[in-house]
Amino acid sequence: MPKTPIKHAAVDEAPPSMQKVHQVVVTSEKTLVSMDSIQTAATSVRESVALISDALSEQRSASTELAKNLESISQLSEENMASVAAVAETAKDLVTTSDKLHQTISFFKV
Repeated sequence: MPKTPIKHAAVDEAPPSMQKVHQVVVTSEKTLVSMDSIQTAATSVRESVALISDALSEQRSASTELAKNLESISQLSEENMASVAAVAETAKDLVTTSDKLHQTISFFKV
């Protein structure tokens, strides 16, 4: 509420106790404005903290999913290595069998 010059003049001519009351009122109004500003800032901080909390929760979920996928890839890689080793062993056995077959066939050359 804007102060008018008449009010200020009336306060200046008032007894000291009225001047004190006026000072208390002015200070209270300033305090009210400050409290409103603090409340607005606190609300903004609370909203920011909620957004950060949500983002951290999403990040935690993504990290958990990533860890699961990496574990799955690791397991598949180990299974793939075992399969490759088995194929290599089978190929070695096939070469041995082929050599034996070749020796046996060479016996029947015409």
